[in-house]
Amino acid sequence: MTTKAFYRRIGRDALDDGPLSLHLVADAQVRDALAERFDLVALDRLEAALTVRAEGASFLVEGSFEAQVTQPCVRSLAPVRTRVAEEFRVRFVPAEELGTAETNIDPEAAVDLEPLGADGVDLGELVAQSLSLALDPYPRSAQSEAAPVTLWGETDEAGAVRTNPFGVLKKLRDGS
Repeated sequence: MTTKAFYRRIGRDALDDGPLSLHLVADAQVRDALAERFDLVALDRLEAALTVRAEGASFLVEGSFEAQVTQPCVRSLAPVRTRVAEEFRVRFVPAEELGTAETNIDPEAAVDLEPLGADGVDLGELVAQSLSLALDPYPRSAQSEAAPVTLWGETDEAGAVRTNPFGVLKKLRDGS
């Protein structure tokens, strides 16, 4: 699902006088929409510094963003507050050039390739996607890390042995 909440499109005419430097700041409404989109508890801050330049028929966008996010812990669902900061370089090329032999797509390249829309580049969506890729897929709270994990067959803190639920099924199958 994409959203137009952080819509910041620029076209080629904005680059007629040379490279363009921009500072994007997401307001509360945009942050709320992005928090919902990325299943965050909260997105308290999102700012990006970008430089956009035209290179022939392509656009090169270089930038960085910084965000303050709160995600649910994967073990306890407790809120995990994290600062996320990344740098990125993306070259937007006309869609017809992406499939040609002249365009070598290298997953290890320092510059990502994306198709260039007829009406330009949505810088807000680029920042939003970069944020989503930088989020921790398995955030854990400090309390979750400190909590002991009892494996099957081990004794927990109360002295009870944790049984394997499949062991019960095995007994039923074997007729024990």
